[in-house]
Amino acid sequence: MLNIGVETLPFELLLMDIGTLVVGYVLFKANKKLSLNYTASQVLGTAIIISSFFIRNTGYAGIAGAVLAAGFLAKLGVFPFMWMRSTLSKTKAILGLIVCSQIAIVLLTSAISKNMMDRNALLFFGLLAAAFSSISAIYDKKTKRSISSIIVAQTASVFVSLSMLSPLSMLITLVSDLLAKFTILFSEERKDDIAQIFAAIYLAELPPFPTFSEEFEILEVSLNIGILINIVGLLLMIALLMHRVKGGKSLGARMASVILVVLGLISLMSKI
Repeated sequence: MLNIGVETLPFELLLMDIGTLVVGYVLFKANKKLSLNYTASQVLGTAIIISSFFIRNTGYAGIAGAVLAAGFLAKLGVFPFMWMRSTLSKTKAILGLIVCSQIAIVLLTSAISKNMMDRNALLFFGLLAAAFSSISAIYDKKTKRSISSIIVAQTASVFVSLSMLSPLSMLITLVSDLLAKFTILFSEERKDDIAQIFAAIYLAELPPFPTFSEEFEILEVSLNIGILINIVGLLLMIALLMHRVKGGKSLGARMASVILVVLGLISLMSKI
């Protein structure tokens, strides 16, 4: 990232905010209130990120990395900045794809800037956001809101994992994650149980999806962190199971979800 100390706006931040204008305009045509919430959170995130650079040059430089991580979380729309869940639950799948594309850009930028973040703060904020959204998905009575919470939780989980992955794995992660989110949104809109099963396999970190190899790469960095991420993944699968029980009509999809949760439990226990 470019040095803001020489009065230069970071290129990555500029890239994100150009995306903000595009997504904000598209949202404005569909729902003015959602557009306002989204744009306000993006401006807030930018302000927090910029403030982290100024803090870095003061006597409180130790918290600059934590502030930077919080700024990215604001732009991602995860806990406690919850704009993404409401946006995805109240719009069509195609608009959701546009929103998720912008999220992918923010995730890419956060990965580029990971060496400037405080690793402990990143893990704490990210895992807290993932756990909160997973629990929210379990208790949400409306199917589309439950799915939106799952997507938010997955975004927070990816935000955490990107700090530990290689650049190539990072790019594969972002592309596959974007496709998985769109699959979940589109399958719910079309009531496609087969597509939801594939999305469930992705979230369960099973082969042949990239999440399977990413899990091992993360575990090589830190076994303890790997276990925490597995716990978050298990919460995601429980949330998906609850969604299928409440909103799905396909017995096959519910059975597949149960099997995936059991596999997740076995995988988690073997690593502990």
